[in-house]
Amino acid sequence: MGKRIGMLIFLVFFICAFLGYLTNRYITNASNKSQLTATPLPTLPNQRNLLILVINDFALSSPEVKDLWALIIYYPQRKLIFQPLSPTPLPDHKFPKFTQIWDVENKLSPLFMDQATRVYQIPWQDYLVLDSTALRQLSQWSLNSDQGTDTGQELAARDVFTQICQRIQGSGEALSNLIEQQIHLPDHFHSSLSLETALEIRHRLDLENNNPLECVVFQP
Repeated sequence: MGKRIGMLIFLVFFICAFLGYLTNRYITNASNKSQLTATPLPTLPNQRNLLILVINDFALSSPEVKDLWALIIYYPQRKLIFQPLSPTPLPDHKFPKFTQIWDVENKLSPLFMDQATRVYQIPWQDYLVLDSTALRQLSQWSLNSDQGTDTGQELAARDVFTQICQRIQGSGEALSNLIEQQIHLPDHFHSSLSLETALEIRHRLDLENNNPLECVVFQP
């Protein structure tokens, strides 16, 4: 009798261990399969996607993220689109703290770029970070004026992007001049976009010279 009970206990233990092994193997395989299928979004060859962060002031110890935008450049259509991005898909449904996504090397965190790719479903190739001073200077450039719209009030990114579009609409020369503006804003403008890449964008847009340069600002 005792031997039978012992054999029964051993059999039950063996079955439980075997089922545990199969369960663990299934979970591991499912996890690996999930990792393999979570591939990055494809980069489209005929467009370039830039993530734009607008902050209040780089000079502050803890700058604030005021706005997020996408700048999407379509080469064949010679079209630039400024598209506002809602903070709703982000954690806590709000813009992140800038100090948490800006590293000591003055670069945007790759983790935040990955997060922005997932939540907005846009494969970003580069980013731009502008503060209020950069917006003011870009406004002055857009209006071809030393004064611009500098009234002492904070400019809305949407208004400045609209001014930029009005300035470069149909003008490749104005676009080239705009690209060079980043050289003059080192303390208020940071970008992963190299000057060489910026000039390549201009060159690719010029290749499609059958269409007039178009620039659009989407409304929130």
